[in-house]
Amino acid sequence: MKIPEKAAMQPGPDQTNALHSRPVVVPAEWLDLYGHMNAARYFDVFVATGYSLLSQVGFDEAYARDRRCGIFLVDARIQYFHELRLGSCISLRLRILQADARRIQVLIEMLDDAQGHVAALLQQLFVHVLSLIHIPSPRDKRQSRM
Repeated sequence: MKIPEKAAMQPGPDQTNALHSRPVVVPAEWLDLYGHMNAARYFDVFVATGYSLLSQVGFDEAYARDRRCGIFLVDARIQYFHELRLGSCISLRLRILQADARRIQVLIEMLDDAQGHVAALLQQLFVHVLSLIHIPSPRDKRQSRM
């Protein structure tokens, strides 16, 4: 599977090939009893924004509908580094770490834009499947941008 140049991970501090989300401000309804962003909300933001970013490299509704294929999440691991509070401005940065005909490994960083650091990190493993029968399947390289 050929990884698109714009999504390929590059070593070092240069993040120009990563996919970036729009900033989001943490609202009051995302907070837990201690005034921090609730752990479940981290996952919600990662998943919703991650799928939006993956659509930029071809894994969108049209791909699923037209090819009757898609990607299913089989493993997800979150690491928390810094607390996020009410009004924190966050954005996400997605990089494809590795990919082959059946698997895609993704790293998504949740950035605290005001503080300038990574607040949390999500690593995901997806498998490519035939949607109708839900079995792993190699991707048709001729019909994808990856």
